[in-house]
Amino acid sequence: MYRLILLIIAFVIISKYSYAEQDSLDFKTVDYKTYGYYVNQNWDSLIYIGNKAIAQNIDYYYLRVRIGVAYFSI
Repeated sequence: MYRLILLIIAFVIISKYSYAEQDSLDFKTVDYKTYGYYVNQNWDSLIYIGNKAIAQNIDYYYLRVRIGVAYFSI
């Protein structure tokens, strides 16, 4: 019984941390994804990821250019 409770608690803790890491972005991921969306002209995804990155204080010139082109192209 105690093993089951400990297993459930461990599962909940691990899943919380892995879910929290999925929401956080870093420069390399943002640059890679937004460039891919830009090249493939996937404007909606580019705008979504770009705005999410800016909200997390990841901001650079080419990110703003890609978002601007995406908004202009819609």
